[in-house]
Amino acid sequence: MERVRPGGTLIVRENGKADQLRWWTWAGHRANATLAATLGGVAVPGQRINDHWVGLRDELTPADWRLARQDVTERLALPDIDEKAVRGLKFGDALPPRLAEATLSIRLADLESATAALSEQVRFMGGRLTCMVPGLSLRAGMTPSEIAFPQVGTLY
Repeated sequence: MERVRPGGTLIVRENGKADQLRWWTWAGHRANATLAATLGGVAVPGQRINDHWVGLRDELTPADWRLARQDVTERLALPDIDEKAVRGLKFGDALPPRLAEATLSIRLADLESATAALSEQVRFMGGRLTCMVPGLSLRAGMTPSEIAFPQVGTLY
């Protein structure tokens, strides 16, 4: 299944994999760390952040997603910082722990890119096509990239 679409981002449930609901933002590590912290209630806690996607709770519904995104750009959160990063901070021993965490969190955050990702349309994509599409003919062995589905998914 494709993870990119023009004019927006995708939330994709990987086929047959539990706990594999991912928001493919392509926003970069720092933005995704900011997004995961901001969407705390719907993001997978303690996930390993990457450049491409943010892990979302498996039970997330489109209605939950709409609710989580309401006014979210007004309440962006700074990313959580790993304890190892605090220990590795130069002169970290000279700082109170909370100040060291805040310093690293501010350095890690990308509020501008996170806001941009949140402003894009998002399409929920299920792991399997469960509806019949009139006029669509399938043959054995077709790959998903060979099938053209008009407007599959739901925009939010």
